[in-house]
This record gives sequence, structure tokens and C-alpha cells, in this order.
Amino acid sequence: MEYVLNGGPWAFENNALVCREVLDGVNPVDVELDMIDMWVQLHDMPKGYTSHAILEHAGNFLGSFVKHDDRFEGAPWLTFHRIRVSISVDRPLRRRMRLMKRDGTTAWVNFKYERLHKFCYFCGCMGHLHTFCIHAREAGIPVERYLYGPDMRAGGSQSAPRAVGDSWLVPVGGKPRPLGVKLRVVDGGQGSGGVTPTSMSEDEVVVATAKRRRHGTEGG
Repeated sequence: MEYVLNGGPWAFENNALVCREVLDGVNPVDVELDMIDMWVQLHDMPKGYTSHAILEHAGNFLGSFVKHDDRFEGAPWLTFHRIRVSISVDRPLRRRMRLMKRDGTTAWVNFKYERLHKFCYFCGCMGHLHTFCIHAREAGIPVERYLYGPDMRAGGSQSAPRAVGDSWLVPVGGKPRPLGVKLRVVDGGQGSGGVTPTSMSEDEVVVATAKRRRHGTEGG
């Protein structure tokens, strides 16, 4: 069960598959399948603004922060940071975040999603393509002017550096066991609830509020 829940998101016919654990005594009908856990890469983070607190702020900006990947924490060659986020499947994905630094200036942090399956380049919602999006049809603008695109996809989990000896194969000889997991396929054929790109304002600013480090460098 942990492999299913932590190894996702999975897909069925290129549609995101939402998985949630069904706890003992809980009716599966009562388990909401409206959030999906994903690894998101944070690119172009300003130097000195990569503390745990700011990574958590970024996760809550995307959805609900779950955890961050600390395998290579502090490595000088690290070009991006990874966080695990629980994201609503009924809302557009976020492309980037404007981070306000302590001196009042701002910087853009760009997001790339690992194992991101079918999603719309026009409205940013998962579960359908722009060719089947009623909002894209009504807008009548060329594809190159859409807010979203394939560059939001990371190269999968392999695009992040992997520790030597890190396990990535299913154990040989392991027998599948019945899992208490409820599933939902995210498949919105013509868009989700009238959400349009303009309904997701990028004017929202995340303020770096973490304390400064004491050793003289500008901590985040």
C-alpha cells in the first residue's frame, strides 16, 4: 500500500489515477478522491531562500505541503528542489510563484511536475487535453499563446539526482497483497467546472518570512 500511495501519481490510459487509503472502520464511499500527491520541482529558487520553511510555503501555495526531498540537501550542484504536495484535481495547476524577498524585491520560482499525465494546455486542469477543452474552443486563440505547455512536465523521477544504491525496482518475488486503497480516474472530458486560466491570478505573492541564519549567510 505504501508503494502505491508514495510511488504515484499513477495513470490509467494516461489519465491521473487518484489513490487514497481506506482506514479501518471507514466506509469507502466517504473517502474523498479530490487530491493527488505529486513531486514538484522548484526551479530558479533565489540563493539563500531554500530553507524548510520556504519550501513548505511553496508547497502550501501549490496545494498542501506533504514533505520535501532532503536526500541531497546542501549539495552545491543542486539545481532544483523537490517537494511532495497534495494537489486538488479540480483546480488548474500552478505554473510559477512570485517570492518576495526580505529586501522587498521579488523573484519567480518555476514549477515542474514529475509524472504529470494528461492535462490541458489552455486551462491547466488534469484529465483532458486542450483539443477537447470547451473553454479553449470558445477562446479561439492559437495554441502557442496558451498559458500552459509541455515544459511543465519534469522528466519523471529520474530527472532528479538519485543516491547511489537507491532502490527503484519492485522487489523480486514480492507477492501482491490486497490493498485498502480507493481509486478514481481523473478524466474531465471538456474542462472542469468553468475554470479558466484568468481565474488563477499570478498576482499572489509568497513572502519569505523565515528567520535569517546566524552564520553570516543570507538564509531563507
